[in-house]
Amino acid sequence: MQIYISNFYNTRFFTPETVIVDTSYWAPRWFDPANGKAPHLDKATGCIWGIKEESFLMSEDEIPKEMCSGKPCTYIDKFPECEFLKAYWKHLQKIDFEGYLLPELNRIAEDVRKITHYEGEPKIVLMVHEKPENLCSERAGIIRLFKEHGLEIKEWTKEVVGEVF
Repeated sequence: MQIYISNFYNTRFFTPETVIVDTSYWAPRWFDPANGKAPHLDKATGCIWGIKEESFLMSEDEIPKEMCSGKPCTYIDKFPECEFLKAYWKHLQKIDFEGYLLPELNRIAEDVRKITHYEGEPKIVLMVHEKPENLCSERAGIIRLFKEHGLEIKEWTKEVVGEVF
């Protein structure tokens, strides 16, 4: 299983071997099952949209009071001392990586393969809102979490489409 990270803009370029896993609190309306949609097969891409992995989400009491919550980030000059990013990293460290997260991502990938009838190795793509160049993003923490467990997460790019792993 290959693991990537990307932002919602790129979903238009995904293909059926792409297993999209939402790590965000609020996915776009067209993607998020919380907006009344169950995970569903997108006819244009052949991908299943709406799969959310809740372990990436902080609880209300973990979310810091001092947050920019929008653009432009007034705390970017404090990076990497951003209160939100520090709290998010602390949250990620609580995830049972080997006992829960990896087996769950494997289960999701296998379920998607059965539905889409894709026979190759699936590509898990963990979704965040921000582009790679935006430092104010959960992206860095997620990449760090996987790296600390010996797994490299690559940035998904259009060039990944059609690669065989």
